[in-house]
Amino acid sequence: MSDVTSSVACVVVDYHAGAALTGCIDSLHANHVTNIVVVENGLAGSTPPALGKRDVVLVEPGQNLGYGRGVNRGAAATGAAKYLLVANPDLVVSGRARAARVTLATKSRHPHLPFTPVRRQRRLGVGSLLPHSPGRV
Repeated sequence: MSDVTSSVACVVVDYHAGAALTGCIDSLHANHVTNIVVVENGLAGSTPPALGKRDVVLVEPGQNLGYGRGVNRGAAATGAAKYLLVANPDLVVSGRARAARVTLATKSRHPHLPFTPVRRQRRLGVGSLLPHSPGRV
């Protein structure tokens, strides 16, 4: 695990994502992201079955906070991390994309660039790689 890997925390706001959430968490773990916070924004008790025994921090506010407030609540639970990755539960981080993106962002003049080499799962199957959009957040 590199210094970059240990400096990334991830917040995932869940709203009944089920298997998509599982794929997201598994891809983060496969990329050595260990500081993962999942915010349950759906019905109370709906997220734990999808997580199984995966090593994440689960925040259960008891109500749907909305996406933005859910991200804020999750970010508060990540502790000290140099980088915060906010992921929808239907995103899958591919290969070493996350570490490469952090490395690029820290060496560039544009450290605000988003993490982009991810794959979005669609309800009917797996989507394609999302395009890079420099300068957008």
